[in-house]
Amino acid sequence: MQLSHLCFADDLILFCNGDFRSIYTLLQGFQIFSHASGLEVNKEKSKVYYTSMEESDITRDTDVSGFKVGSLPFRYLGAPISTTKLNAKDCQILVEKMVKRIRVWSTRHLLFAARCQLVNSVLMSIHVYWGQIFLLPKGVLKEVNAICRYFLWSGSHNDARPGAVSWEHLCKTKATRGLGLRDTCLWNIIATGKLALAVS
Repeated sequence: MQLSHLCFADDLILFCNGDFRSIYTLLQGFQIFSHASGLEVNKEKSKVYYTSMEESDITRDTDVSGFKVGSLPFRYLGAPISTTKLNAKDCQILVEKMVKRIRVWSTRHLLFAARCQLVNSVLMSIHVYWGQIFLLPKGVLKEVNAICRYFLWSGSHNDARPGAVSWEHLCKTKATRGLGLRDTCLWNIIATGKLALAVS
């Protein structure tokens, strides 16, 4: 077979046109892979998603493939997959993860330096995965900043009292007398901009 690379994945998404010929070719690819590797697609755990197709075509393709029909949005590796832009409701899980961490930490009476380290290395990292593949809503990014700011100054996730120094100043580098915290809005634009460069 002269294989150069062989990759196994628990989760896999394959895309094709909605015409029957493309779908049939994709299914043939499944069979070739199965014969070569001995692995088979678990049709009970697999789903097929259609968009902008006639109901008759969907029924025919579903009968041929044997897969269940799924509905959008769905989650893939923890991230929501949808045909529309993410809204604040889709990203609420990010906020909940941050608040959950802070509730655990708030019982430990951490010093300011420790809270600063947790903000930079843990809280800011929670949104990094999504922030590299989606342009997150500005409202969500502002909420992320607010939660980090509340925790940094008060050790809580909902203490809205103003801090001693503005958040913008804290996001400056340590060389310019900041704390080197991440500007989430700017970072999100730069991180997703890499995808545009990769495609071009």
